[in-house]
Amino acid sequence: MAKAQQIVPKDFSHVKSVDDFADRILDAWHRAVDGIIEVGMLCVHARETLDRKELNELMKKLHMSLPTFSKLAKIAEDPRITSQENRSKLPSSYGTLYEITQLSNSQFDKALKDGVITPTTERSTVLAMRSTGAGSAKQTKSAPEKARTLVRITTESKSVSKDGMKALQEALAELLRFKSISVEVTPLYQKLTEMPK
Repeated sequence: MAKAQQIVPKDFSHVKSVDDFADRILDAWHRAVDGIIEVGMLCVHARETLDRKELNELMKKLHMSLPTFSKLAKIAEDPRITSQENRSKLPSSYGTLYEITQLSNSQFDKALKDGVITPTTERSTVLAMRSTGAGSAKQTKSAPEKARTLVRITTESKSVSKDGMKALQEALAELLRFKSISVEVTPLYQKLTEMPK
């Protein structure tokens, strides 16, 4: 087994003042947000370029679930997130960034103005804002419509056959090719896909 490489620490001995630390930390933080957006853009490009089988193969190589892939693509497709003007105010968690994409335009603008969205904003804060309807949703005809559940897939049996699971994975990968569709799966689905074949 190959020995895991460790991150070589950088020399920060020249960083001494509060301003120096703030500049360096914020710079690294912003690079993290940029990295998430770049990953999302690659997911969008992969979705548009690869066929179903290749998408499944890619996600296996990445050890990435369908929901994660879908969320990263949604982040990259949201102009409010990719706006250079907003980048410095955003958290560096893809889960939190995804929840921010679910805000209406008025909720997003209000949260930025009020300092609710900052680099340290947590997912729970955004979820609370969404559930309370902070920022009037009535003012946002140009905002994306609220997500609606179109299909729920259930099984009556205690297990899913290997062929059935493969067909389901392929169908979900195909759905990811559409920008307007996001896929969320249950912990049971995750468990079934992680079981040895």
